Amino acid sequence: MEDKIEIILVGAILEFIDTKVEFIPKCLHSAMSIFMDDKSIFEKIPEKVIKSSEDFEKLNKGRPMTGLGKDWLTNKGQENDKEIEYFDKNGVLIYDGIHASAFGRMNYFYRSKGIRLYLLEDKTIMTVCPYSYIDHQGFSFVQEEVDKTKFKKIKTADEVQQHLGWTREDPNDRSKIKVNEQLIKMLTSIKKPFHRDYYLEYLLTPPDVDKISDFSENIRLKFWDVCLSKRFKKNWGKEMQENAISFLSYLKIPPSPIQILEFIKRKSKGAKLDEILEKIDNLQDNLTNQKEDIFEFKPNIGGVGINLNELNKRIAKKFNL
Repeated sequence: MEDKIEIILVGAILEFIDTKVEFIPKCLHSAMSIFMDDKSIFEKIPEKVIKSSEDFEKLNKGRPMTGLGKDWLTNKGQENDKEIEYFDKNGVLIYDGIHASAFGRMNYFYRSKGIRLYLLEDKTIMTVCPYSYIDHQGFSFVQEEVDKTKFKKIKTADEVQQHLGWTREDPNDRSKIKVNEQLIKMLTSIKKPFHRDYYLEYLLTPPDVDKISDFSENIRLKFWDVCLSKRFKKNWGKEMQENAISFLSYLKIPPSPIQILEFIKRKSKGAKLDEILEKIDNLQDNLTNQKEDIFEFKPNIGGVGINLNELNKRIAKKFNL
């Protein structure tokens, strides 16, 4: 896993300095493979969730019932759950672009649309257009499939842009996205699966169950393990490591206290007190300097300045490109 995380992190930094990255498809394949290694994050994907107000009226049969009574009649909702249609394959939601619809304000309880990307258990990236509304007639949530592609068949940077371009905040923006930044966001923000007790929870996640998965918590730590490692510094140099630290901080992905202490301990071995304090100050600067202009740097490996062509050669050798 470390090699996969390393190639994504290196690619992300190069993209931020507007350097052409020749291994974008490999970055995508690496990220998707990391997802595939953990089946605990895969779950059933709803295709249609439709419930009319009439159904609830029939349940009440003209007289109000308590929640406990309704649980008894529906076997705690299991009978109603049979009405929900799911896609054939389980998957994990890697991008959620649902937003409120622009029209119909205050004429619905709620109405939404957008884009979602799922990675399916058969290694397919599926793009769906979710549409939902809640009004006096009931609740409707439908996810219409618009594209489905095996991620291993995505071979070029343009094809990656085509599939991940849906993640742009502004759909009218045709500029290229920072692919590796988006991949890191996907890997580190997967929600913990939970049992849905209400129809609305197929659309929106309540705060009490809106939690980062153990998978993503672990991936966040893995990115820092790679970033702060001796190997990363040896492969890419001090400046690259410092920018990697700043980049992860820019994405609001914090290291654990233990990781920081171990990093300081390793860097301070054999150093004098004033040198240790200087190293701590430098680390603080890297952790707090989160502006995009921090990525204007000249790669330096082994203390010798090199150009980007040389860096790309080392990348090709390192990742067998």
